Amino acid sequence: MRLPIPSTSCVTTDDSPAVIHNSFTEHGFCVFRNFLSHREVEEAIREIELFKDGLKDSDISSEHIMYDDPELPSTLKQIQRLHGKTIVTSRTTNLNSNPIILIPEHSPFFGELMTAKMEPISQAALGEGVVQKNMQYFNKPEIKAYKEGRGSLPTPPHQDGFYFMIEPAAAAVTMWLALEPAESENGCLSYIRGSHRRGMRKHGYSGVFGFSQKILDFGTDEVDIPSIWLPFSMGLPP
Repeated sequence: MRLPIPSTSCVTTDDSPAVIHNSFTEHGFCVFRNFLSHREVEEAIREIELFKDGLKDSDISSEHIMYDDPELPSTLKQIQRLHGKTIVTSRTTNLNSNPIILIPEHSPFFGELMTAKMEPISQAALGEGVVQKNMQYFNKPEIKAYKEGRGSLPTPPHQDGFYFMIEPAAAAVTMWLALEPAESENGCLSYIRGSHRRGMRKHGYSGVFGFSQKILDFGTDEVDIPSIWLPFSMGLPP
């Protein structure tokens, strides 16, 4: 059963922090239409492609680059820490009174995108200050990128908060930004209505590289049936 996207979950960057926070609290997610312009999306894609082109000659840690098949660069699955790393000194232990120092780790472009555009609405959604943790690139390679009989596996049902391992789990927010159309046919996001109010569920090994944990009892309860599917064009993150 697919439910329509609630109209009150759709907000804009021009809305007040209170409107964004109330929407996020009510639904567990927000939809920002036209978060990036087409020009900005094209620039982001160009930066990603330049970054990917330079991977062969880079000294980036293998922990930050994931391939479904390490022998095939065409199966690039994830890039971690695109934006930068957080350095907290003795002078920045109080997050309310001292700034967090960000040093670009991989891409200054994505560091600026995260700080200038994503951080303000993340703070509005949570209703408190935030600390940037990670910007990731997720890719679903085409079948032809793999050896015969292989392919990219579906993302298993999961709760991001399980991966975060922080308490309370609600004190975090994830943004998902589409760089190409994401529809039900090729794997858009789906969200279980009201799941943000039901706490953390039991997770276990999924067998999916890059998404190692899944909800073990997903689909065995009727609460998992009414899902909200979130198809997006370019530049539209929930």
